[in-house]
Amino acid sequence: MTSTSDASEESAGEDAQLGSEGGAVTASCAGTTHPLCIDFEDGKVDAPWTLSANDTAIETGNAAHGRYALHLSNLKSHPSLYLQTAKMPGIKDVLWGRFYLYMEPAAPLGHGDIVRANDVNTNWYEVGFAQPGTLDPANPTTGCYLTDWHTGVSGVPEKGQPSQFVIPAAKYACVEFYFDGATPAVGQVWSDGVEVQFATPPATPVVQKAVQFVSFGIGITLYHGDSLVSYNDDTPPDLTDEWLDDIALDTTRIGCL
Repeated sequence: MTSTSDASEESAGEDAQLGSEGGAVTASCAGTTHPLCIDFEDGKVDAPWTLSANDTAIETGNAAHGRYALHLSNLKSHPSLYLQTAKMPGIKDVLWGRFYLYMEPAAPLGHGDIVRANDVNTNWYEVGFAQPGTLDPANPTTGCYLTDWHTGVSGVPEKGQPSQFVIPAAKYACVEFYFDGATPAVGQVWSDGVEVQFATPPATPVVQKAVQFVSFGIGITLYHGDSLVSYNDDTPPDLTDEWLDDIALDTTRIGCL
């Protein structure tokens, strides 16, 4: 596998000042050449992106940069709310991504996904959240980053890796991910420029080559509830809102703004 610590470092942050005014980023996609990029600064979702109709809105008031961000709300009852695209122009079997994530009041303990990249063989890569690798029941913590690879339409078996890297609570984090479907290998994740260290993945299943990424979704699916104190239910305190901003996909590292 190509070393991602060195791969495409020259491109990391290359768009950091694009679309800026007085040093403050206002439109992160302006002037970039990323195959897919959306910063919501026109106040709506344009093709090829589509957005779930219920409990989603492009709003002002809590953007990572500029004026607008995608707000997901009413997160009980295990919803699936996604901004999606069924077109992946210029992207084959290697995918880099960058987005800004805000979870209020914090990420839950139950397993859920935020990013899902599907390949032509119906397998998919995931960036999500889960209970930390070790947890003292007397001192629960909020959810940590998870990277996962699923096989087939059902997604089972899967090759998941929990971390000890807590997702920042009620503040924006710059999340980067790298899905190497050519090698192939499990996904890698960075939070605010720091690589997330995951547990050693299980020996099986074996990650299959992606061949071609065919669709991408970002939002949330709650597989095991939204509670911050219990793994498998909706016991308060619980996740109430999620915001996403400055989403970009490419074949090389994009970097944070």
